[in-house]
Amino acid sequence: MLRKNRKLLLFLSVLFVLISFLFSLSGNAGIREKRVLMRSSFGDFTKADRIRKQGKAVLEIWPSYVQYCNRLPIPLKKVACLGVETLPIEFDEMWVSQTNNGTISKLYWRGNVVQAFTSEYFYARNPYTGKKLSRPRLMLISIYDREGIISRL
Repeated sequence: MLRKNRKLLLFLSVLFVLISFLFSLSGNAGIREKRVLMRSSFGDFTKADRIRKQGKAVLEIWPSYVQYCNRLPIPLKKVACLGVETLPIEFDEMWVSQTNNGTISKLYWRGNVVQAFTSEYFYARNPYTGKKLSRPRLMLISIYDREGIISRL
């Protein structure tokens, strides 16, 4: 009887260690993801503002930019119009980075796992019609979902 209890105790101890190890790996994956995206083809987020807040959003590319992209020749479209047009997301952290030319890049996180990347550019004119805007504005022109981000790393 005592021998069976020892075997059971040993089995449960090993099982506990394995489960703990697996949980630690999953937690480290998110931290590694953050480290990789800190400096990547998506920008330099080393000095980014890190905003911790729960939120839900439906990200949507500026409709005039979508029309502009649809008018471009295919080789240019493949370069200028990457990502998705709309993306509903939930997040608990956002990294916001601004470049010297005013471009704003954002990474959205949920549980240390990247959810989305966006780029916003200043526009003084509508790229589709060429008409001047009432005032220069930041417009969302690029959205990458998680799959798109991971595939570019």
